[in-house]
Amino acid sequence: MSTVRRAATVTILSGQTVSNRVDLGELAVVGMQLPSALTGVTITFQASHDDVTYVAVTKVDGTTYTITVAPSKYVIIPPADLAGARFIKVVSGAAEATDRDIVLMLRAV
Repeated sequence: MSTVRRAATVTILSGQTVSNRVDLGELAVVGMQLPSALTGVTITFQASHDDVTYVAVTKVDGTTYTITVAPSKYVIIPPADLAGARFIKVVSGAAEATDRDIVLMLRAV
């Protein structure tokens, strides 16, 4: 059984929708712990292979990979959903009212 190997905290700054980036290296995102307050009700992701150009993460059918969220929740993310992404950013569906820290749970794939 796989276990969480580490956590990475990203921050969406007040008035913004996009977090700082996290370098996943050889790890996969398996969960996300949300703060007690959150303005947006959806989360999407941006990914990059080179930490320069970021693009929206989409599903095979071309639609944006979207997670419906709520404050103070832990969301399970299947490891295959963001597989292959080296660098990612978390994107809120609305500009956050204050700085928001989101904890990403990571494990080896």
